Amino acid sequence: MNSSEVSKLLWSTSNGIRQTSSQQQQSSPSQHASLPQQATTTATPHSGYITLGYRHIAALVTVAVLVGFALAAELNDSSSYNTNSERSAGCSTFAFRGNNKDLIIRDNKNENKNKNQGLSVFANNVMNDDNDEDEDPESSFPPPRIAWLMSFPNSGTSFTLKMIRHVSQRVTASNYGEENRDDYGNSVPVYPNSTDGPFWLEPKRIPKGYAFPTAFALTKTHCGGRCEKCGPSNYIENPHSFLIQCRSGKRVETDKNGERKYVDVQYDANLVHKAVHLIRNPFDNIVSRFHLEYHGYMKRNETQKQTLFPNSREGFRNFCHYLDLKFQVEEKHSRFVESHIMTAMQSVPCHGDFFRYVQWHNLAFVTTHDLIVPTYVLHYENYEENFNQTVAGLLNFLQLDWENEAPEFIKGKEYSEYFTSEEQKVVRTAMEALSSTTTWNNIHHYFD
Repeated sequence: MNSSEVSKLLWSTSNGIRQTSSQQQQSSPSQHASLPQQATTTATPHSGYITLGYRHIAALVTVAVLVGFALAAELNDSSSYNTNSERSAGCSTFAFRGNNKDLIIRDNKNENKNKNQGLSVFANNVMNDDNDEDEDPESSFPPPRIAWLMSFPNSGTSFTLKMIRHVSQRVTASNYGEENRDDYGNSVPVYPNSTDGPFWLEPKRIPKGYAFPTAFALTKTHCGGRCEKCGPSNYIENPHSFLIQCRSGKRVETDKNGERKYVDVQYDANLVHKAVHLIRNPFDNIVSRFHLEYHGYMKRNETQKQTLFPNSREGFRNFCHYLDLKFQVEEKHSRFVESHIMTAMQSVPCHGDFFRYVQWHNLAFVTTHDLIVPTYVLHYENYEENFNQTVAGLLNFLQLDWENEAPEFIKGKEYSEYFTSEEQKVVRTAMEALSSTTTWNNIHHYFD
């Protein structure tokens, strides 16, 4: 039954009720005439209305049941369509705004709470900060709670973690247990009963003056959709797959013979109680990704690649040209980005990384919104523009004290000159078209 059929049913039923009511009213005077006046006003009219009321009720119940079935069928069809389109269209449904329409994903069980915690709610850089911070008495995971440091790679993650450790004299954590291990070569979980992570980043520093945080442990996660040398089929994500990657990592186990085993792990998203969302200028961020690639060449002594892709503007553009050609065919046949945007972006070096950048931030905002966790939006350039206030705000959000001198912040180079002015204009147009409203509100100043 579709909407028009429901409307017809409502109209015909209500019309029938009106006709029944009219007929009843027309027959009432002759019935009342032979009765005493008192009976007319007390007995017969009431019994007549009771009979008519049951008819009303029966008709309305029938309509309600039929309407309910009809709406349920329509919702089921819609749900099936959305599910199928998500599976077939992948990220185009979720990660990119598309046609200037913002997407907000909501968890039905938290719908009422979400209505009061929209994505555009900001207060001192904090989003969704009105949820209850009371501890769950049934939780088997005592403080510190997990506070994600969500960052697209090379956007200031290492400095932020280092700064928090130095200033607060508290250790930080990471999803990636292979980054640091104890004296026996094992990853050290934040919670002994959650061996799937996250893991302490500096387990060896604890005896050297550092302590465990008592409220929130800042925890590194890069989430998903961040591969650099890959095509759309590998970097496209939806909110579900992105969240899985946000809580995924590796655990290192070392046996008595020194043999190491790397285990893929995932922990429960309910462990996460806050998030810091780190954002950097997209041009600087993408070029910094190339610098990390180049350092990898040096570490592995790959001299040929160092020659082909030197650590310079020319080397960056050569590297991008190589990647752009490698995935050109796959991008051409991809259904995830509108064709006119993809065509315009073909001239931009490393344009795939710009797609990954905007998708990543779109999904990061959706993820923290869906989890309903207070989120501190931190722009990397704030360290340079107002260092003390930025550090103090972050410490306050994490409920940490300023115990020690902060490490020096060394401003990195700006790399917009690695792109021509025309390329920058194309990137701006594409980013505005693909960004959610919240993402664009947080990155548009990089193009002003």
